[in-house]
Amino acid sequence: MVYKKEDVENSLKKKGFIENADGKHKTFFYHTAEGRSLFITHTSHGSKNIGNFLVSKMSKQLHLEKSQFEKLVECPLKKEELSEIYKLKTEEIMREKEVKYL
Repeated sequence: MVYKKEDVENSLKKKGFIENADGKHKTFFYHTAEGRSLFITHTSHGSKNIGNFLVSKMSKQLHLEKSQFEKLVECPLKKEELSEIYKLKTEEIMREKEVKYL
């Protein structure tokens, strides 16, 4: 699946991501209810389309399955559903970090 970069960026913002543009890239942060920014991805200023390779890479950066990322971009995934997914993912990530540092 190939998406227009503009469509991906707009979908991210509609779902609650905050955009930060620096020199070469736009960075998108998702802040959890606890104020953590565990979910971060980037788009390049240069490319106009996002193909399968970048969709897979962005999915991993956002801790989503590829199908979830596609639903995020295509809009069937609601902001509230993403929030619930990230609530569970945050708990999982924090448990992993606790185990790692024990």
